[in-house]
Amino acid sequence: PQPAAWVRLFWYQNPTYIEQKDKTQEMAEFSFRSASHDQAGTYLCQYQVSESEDVSVMSDPVE
Repeated sequence: PQPAAWVRLFWYQNPTYIEQKDKTQEMAEFSFRSASHDQAGTYLCQYQVSESEDVSVMSDPVE
């Protein structure tokens, strides 16, 4: 598979991405050092394949 130029993590309640991983291969992992009740909710990811300007649709939500 082609590496992703970037993978972005979105919080469902905010249209701006909250974290980005660059040049990932098959998988990107996002983790939280600590989490508060305010951060609970639904998260989604989106990616762009290297050498392309096409951006994926949002991933299935994860709670």
